[in-house]
Amino acid sequence: MVTAGLIAARTKFAIQPPCTPSSTHFYRSAHYDWEGGLPEGVLHDLAYDKREIAELPEDEEAYCPPGSKKAVVKKKPLITVVGKLTDGSHQRCKKASEFTSQEDEAFNVQTVSLMPSDYEILVKELSKAMFGKTMHSEHKANVLIFEGSLSHPKTYIGGPKAYLQLLHHAYGYSDKKTSSVLFQRLAKVHLRKFMHVSRHTFVQMNICVGEESAGQILIECFDDVCPKTVENFLALVKGDSDAGKYEGSPFHRIVPKGWIQGGDIVGGKGDAGNSIHGETFADETFKVKHDKAGIVGMVNKGPHTNASQFYITLAALPWMDGKSVGIGYVVDGLRALRILEQAKTQNERPVEPIVIKECSVYTC
Repeated sequence: MVTAGLIAARTKFAIQPPCTPSSTHFYRSAHYDWEGGLPEGVLHDLAYDKREIAELPEDEEAYCPPGSKKAVVKKKPLITVVGKLTDGSHQRCKKASEFTSQEDEAFNVQTVSLMPSDYEILVKELSKAMFGKTMHSEHKANVLIFEGSLSHPKTYIGGPKAYLQLLHHAYGYSDKKTSSVLFQRLAKVHLRKFMHVSRHTFVQMNICVGEESAGQILIECFDDVCPKTVENFLALVKGDSDAGKYEGSPFHRIVPKGWIQGGDIVGGKGDAGNSIHGETFADETFKVKHDKAGIVGMVNKGPHTNASQFYITLAALPWMDGKSVGIGYVVDGLRALRILEQAKTQNERPVEPIVIKECSVYTC
C-alpha cells in the first residue's frame, strides 16, 4: 500500500491542517492545489529533503471562514488528479477541476502536478496500490485520475478523456471552444515557474544510439547542495572552458538495472577525464541519496578523485551513498534512459556508439 503523504516538499507557502505524517518516500511536487473552497497551497521541493506535507482528507466538509454563516456543504467522494505539469492535457484537467469546484461546492478534488519522471514513478506506485500490479499497458496518458487520496487510492477513473466526460455528464462542463494551444502555453508557464522557484540550473542532453535519436533527458542540477561540483558539470556542458566539453562524448558503459556512464572527454574510453578544478577534485558532499532511477552523480576511482565522468542511475543504488557525489536528477527522460539500458552491449560496452549529440543549459 502506498504510504500516507507521498509528496514531500520544502514549503514556500503556509499549508493549513490537516497534515499527514512525513513520508519516507518523496516526489517533488511543483504544485499541490487545494480545491473545493479550501485555501490553495503551493508546494515546492527545492532539493531532495523530506518534510511534513498536507494532503486533502477524503470526506472533508467545505471550508468556511471563522464567523461565516454559510451552511456547511457535505463534500462528495474525493477525486485525485495527478499529471505531468509539462503536459497540456494535465493543465486542461486542472482548469476543468477549478471551474467545477467554483460551480459546485460539493465537488471534491485535489490536483497534483509533477515533473514527468516523478509522475511516472508515482503512477507505478499508485497502480500497485489499486490493482496489485503496474498498469502501464492500460494507462499511458500523462494524467491519472482516480477516486480516493494519494495515501488511499480506491477506484481508477482513467485519463483526461474519461475525466472530462465525467465532468460533462455529471456537471455539464465543456471546454470544446478552448484551444489546446492555451493549455500548452499554461504548461510552459508552470514549467518556467517550477524552474524559477527551484533556483536550480537545468541541463538538456540529446542522445543518439548509432545514427538514431534515443531522445532527450532534462537534468535538474542541485546547485545549492554541491555548488563546486555542479559548477564543473555545467562548465563541461557549456564547453566554454579549456577543460573540454560533454558534447560529442560517448556513454561508454551500460550496466542494466545499475547505471549508465559517460563523460570521458579525453579519450572516450572511460579511463580518463578532466575538470575545471584540475585533473581531479575533492568530494563535496554525500547529501544526495541514490534512492531511485535518474540520479546523476560523479564517477570516481576512490575518495576525492572526481573529474568529468558521470553516471545516471537506472534503479535505486543505496550502496553508492557515501561513496559517490550525487549532483542532480533526471526530471524528464526516463524513457530515453530505458532505451539506453536496452542497448546491445559486450562486456558492458555498447556495441553501437551512444553519444551526447547536443547538450546545453536549458531555458524555458
